[in-house]
Amino acid sequence: MRIAKIEVDPEMLSAKPSDGLHWRTRFDFAVSENGKAGLYSSKTKKIIEIDECTIAHKDINNSEIFSKKWNGSDRVRVAVSSSNQLNISRGKKTIAGPKKIREVVGDNIYDISPQSFWQSHAQAPSVLSNLAIDFMKLNPGDVVCDLYGGVGLFTMPITKKIGNDGHVHLVELSNHSVRDASKIFKDYNNVSIHRGSVDRKLPNIDNIDIIVLDPPRSGAGKIVVDQIISKKPKAVVYISCDPASLARDAKFLQDSGYELEKINAIDLFPMTHHVECIVRFIPSAN
Repeated sequence: MRIAKIEVDPEMLSAKPSDGLHWRTRFDFAVSENGKAGLYSSKTKKIIEIDECTIAHKDINNSEIFSKKWNGSDRVRVAVSSSNQLNISRGKKTIAGPKKIREVVGDNIYDISPQSFWQSHAQAPSVLSNLAIDFMKLNPGDVVCDLYGGVGLFTMPITKKIGNDGHVHLVELSNHSVRDASKIFKDYNNVSIHRGSVDRKLPNIDNIDIIVLDPPRSGAGKIVVDQIISKKPKAVVYISCDPASLARDAKFLQDSGYELEKINAIDLFPMTHHVECIVRFIPSAN
């Protein structure tokens, strides 16, 4: 495998279920002119009405999503939590199920709104959280930046590794996610939440030991990578759902004195061409 002209030999990982079905816990369904839930045909605006989705969590297929006639054109958003709660919403309004759903990852609990970002594969939060902690190699007292941190999936286990003498700076743009994170971490003295874009907030955070980032598919980009480099962290852990943007940003990091030390590729999008990667960068020895 080649990333940014760097020959790498990633460890390939998979997540249950092994048959690649019924793994997806989050969906935005379009509504057809007939009022039926469906999905867009590839690269078109044509809505294909469906009565089942084989990669959807079984609770989604067993719900009223596909049997009900929906009024209006707003998408039907559905989320199934790891604690078996199902929320159906349209726009900003919950129309079925609890307004907050509980996600449990190991011994960590997150009460979040369905509008906040959460990994869609049922096993992804635990797989990525465990890998991120392993890749960061944290020590008590470390100062960590969790960029594009969402509701704090990584922040919570980080706090347990760095202790009260360490600190986590969670940076997130989404208002929904920031509101959830603010409630989740309201009693944590070693967490600061920064609402805003990474390129505006990161320059104001100093004395950083480790940076972990899980950007959108478009990646971090040169401006943010340059800001990361300027902080001189002892490690950068980059989680990516798009190999192309990862390759671009890996090249930026390499050209600025950081080398790719370790990479894992995880099949978190079965039955699709997408793949998740997690990479550890460290300062080059040269």
